[in-house]
Amino acid sequence: MAYVSAHDLQEPVRQVGLYTQKIAKYEREALDSDTRTAMGFIVEGTQRMTTQLNDLLQYLEVDTSSVERIPTDCEVVLQRALDHVRPAITASGATVTHGSLPTLRASPAHLQLVFQELLDNALKFYDTASPRVHVWAAREARGWRFAVRDSGIGIELQFAGQLFGLFKRLARDRYPGTGIGLAICKKIVERHGGRIWVESEVGKGTTVLFTISDIKERVP
Repeated sequence: MAYVSAHDLQEPVRQVGLYTQKIAKYEREALDSDTRTAMGFIVEGTQRMTTQLNDLLQYLEVDTSSVERIPTDCEVVLQRALDHVRPAITASGATVTHGSLPTLRASPAHLQLVFQELLDNALKFYDTASPRVHVWAAREARGWRFAVRDSGIGIELQFAGQLFGLFKRLARDRYPGTGIGLAICKKIVERHGGRIWVESEVGKGTTVLFTISDIKERVP
């Protein structure tokens, strides 16, 4: 029901934004400044809602899909994720490095989505200096531990547990986003038998770590 509702809401939201833009364009001379400002808020609100609906659909798809775990080269997956966030890397002047990454049994599409979300956050939450991001992996007894470290603004650890809830945003006034990305990461990681957590210090960057277990059965 949630998936169908989120899917079906996209069209009326799109129409509200579209026709508001048309009125603003063709009736601009007849509108006073307060009305034009209000219509701008309507368009901005519909754009935010569309983004939220898209992210919610992505979360629900991850939550309900059953995916075969196959041998997955994490080097290739990371490069695909980097290609996806390339505009953000260029715009921020970021430097992204990584250590040697393993081949393991996972869902390539879902693992790429985790890297994309974590890289996107690492490239987003910084002040003035161009962000520096480093990705690495380490072997563990029951699988692999991955980490994405940034040089950004950091967070107070008392708020770290809130980051993985739906629509949770700690810096909503300064940075864009819907607050669903980390919830998607948590869902994917848990379905791969792992866990995800944050290590951070205000003003000294954030490291998001997650584990992927070495099991061969299908993802539930």
